[in-house]
Amino acid sequence: MRNLLLAGLIVSNMIAIAQKIETDLEKYTPKPKRFIDKVEVFAGPSLSFNYGNKLVDNYSDLIENKRLMKVGYSYGIGVYHPVKGRLDINARVLFEQKGTKSQLNSYSYASRSIINSEYSYDYLTFYLAPTFLIGKRKNLAISFGGYFSKIKRVKGFISTYDTQGTVRPTKGSFIGRYWYGFDDNGGINSFTFIPGLQSFQETDFGLSIGLAYMIHIHGNHNISLKLIDNYGLQNIYNKKYIENLPEKNHNLSLILGYLFCRPVKVNIKN
Repeated sequence: MRNLLLAGLIVSNMIAIAQKIETDLEKYTPKPKRFIDKVEVFAGPSLSFNYGNKLVDNYSDLIENKRLMKVGYSYGIGVYHPVKGRLDINARVLFEQKGTKSQLNSYSYASRSIINSEYSYDYLTFYLAPTFLIGKRKNLAISFGGYFSKIKRVKGFISTYDTQGTVRPTKGSFIGRYWYGFDDNGGINSFTFIPGLQSFQETDFGLSIGLAYMIHIHGNHNISLKLIDNYGLQNIYNKKYIENLPEKNHNLSLILGYLFCRPVKVNIKN
């Protein structure tokens, strides 16, 4: 009889402990993941390596078109939606300046012209990419995604030099695009100026790959450092102008951001 009472007491104590544990779990269980759990503001420099727009092959021995790096920048705001423990969806809206820079050497008989051109393209861009967190502390990330941009403004600057190195009157800054025609000897025999955005496609799109490192500061405050490579898939020039040789955007961005992680809330029942 005594053993039966002791067994009953042990069972009742175990039930009481289990009920307490269940109550504590209910009180302090985290809420389901929210739609947005991190918000970021960012800015940084970029380098453009636009590809395409090379001169036709039959001028290769008379015309040299050097493609140079063009410095730009970007800034904006981003949010992160948690999918799983190590997978987020990152969306960003940003203003960015891309562009192209080149030096055109045109040879004709005994003379040579050197034309330095620099164009800046301002875009409003929407970026979307899955982000995979790696490392024990989840402070490293790799992202693969894409972007869609709308061009807002273009600005150009051209300076011209002759064979003796004397600076000719520069065309200076302008809004639009210049295109050149060449004779059979490689000399420039005509040019066309198309003002504003008429010679550009209104939109651009492409692929993005990125690496990121997050530095914890205090509490929910963090600093993020990202290297993002954007590779355009569309010819950015309006196809209705036959003077437009193809060109596509390609830029590498270094971004410094402030990242705020929203605190995880728990259900605390009184």
